[in-house]
Amino acid sequence: MTFHQAALVPALLCLFAVNSIAQTPPTAAPPAVPADLSPLYVVTYVEARPTARDEAAALLKSYRDASRTAAGNMRSVVVRSVGRPGQFVVAAAWKDKAAWDAHMAAAGTKEFR
Repeated sequence: MTFHQAALVPALLCLFAVNSIAQTPPTAAPPAVPADLSPLYVVTYVEARPTARDEAAALLKSYRDASRTAAGNMRSVVVRSVGRPGQFVVAAAWKDKAAWDAHMAAAGTKEFR
């Protein structure tokens, strides 16, 4: 296990230690990322309606699996909250911003979003 992989797990556990999850309006654009950032870590919070929890879990796992095959992806994980089964954290490590940009421009990513 590399240092970056070992650092990701405790970071995710700390994220679930907080009592609230930041809410972002669905129309908000992702924040700007400096071009020279390497590796690039991306963390996304997802909250599903109670009636769509299992469907959301399946979709997020499918997205994770597709992300893992993308060029420049170092690691992708989906974590589901035990106490709140409708809340998920999607975390990924990318080689650099160019790899992230290519992933975001891919047809499959656009379709998922």
